[in-house]
Amino acid sequence: MAAAAGVCSLIMLSSWLRGELSHWLENPKTADQILAPQVLWACLAGSLAFGLVTVAQQGVHPLTVWQTLAMGFWSASLLLAALIDLRSRLLPDRMTLALALFGLTLASQNQFVQLDQAVLGGLLGYAIPWATNRWAVRSGRGHGPQAPEPTAIGRGDMALLGGVGVWLGPSGVIWVLLASSVLLLLGLAAWRVLVLLMRRRSPRATSGLPMLPMLPMLPMGPAIAACAWIGPASLLQWPAGLDWVAIVADFAT
Repeated sequence: MAAAAGVCSLIMLSSWLRGELSHWLENPKTADQILAPQVLWACLAGSLAFGLVTVAQQGVHPLTVWQTLAMGFWSASLLLAALIDLRSRLLPDRMTLALALFGLTLASQNQFVQLDQAVLGGLLGYAIPWATNRWAVRSGRGHGPQAPEPTAIGRGDMALLGGVGVWLGPSGVIWVLLASSVLLLLGLAAWRVLVLLMRRRSPRATSGLPMLPMLPMLPMGPAIAACAWIGPASLLQWPAGLDWVAIVADFAT
């Protein structure tokens, strides 16, 4: 059931997001290229949903129908977020809004977190990166010499973290924010090492190629999606709501 929900969710979301992508990119063909091949991504979304449900079934509570279907939608949404952000550096508002609204609907039924925790998680998911962004802009750390409107974290990333916070609550979204930041830093470090190795080992072979930047602008959406994907299953594994002490104690035993 979760795999079917993941496949259907990805197909419907892709069709719904195509219009917004065409608007921002000003080219419908480019939007179609970003979302292609749809069959492959639909199969991957179904596989991710099936894997997430398999992990969740190891928890202390049996899965409800709502939770099973929701994990399919969750997997498809995060896969699309990572794919679109990686290929276009955009995170459509329709997708993050749908993620937040569906999360609030689930919270009203006490499926993953309670409604008050969902609202608080959504607010924290948006407010923490927003505050970080404002600090970076004011201190001059969020821009380069050719960036007239600098940002440390994109507005789409803030909205995605807000949607994730609605699903996972305050503790969960803080966990995702920290983990995705570490993952992004590791990616930047790996890129820098790769560039240094290429310059040192084959300077002649790369002399005619454009200079690779030492610190590229990596999209944060894929890192957020990768770190958040396991969240619903973790909530069922640790009903305390991704409580840090409970997680550490569980692993210690």
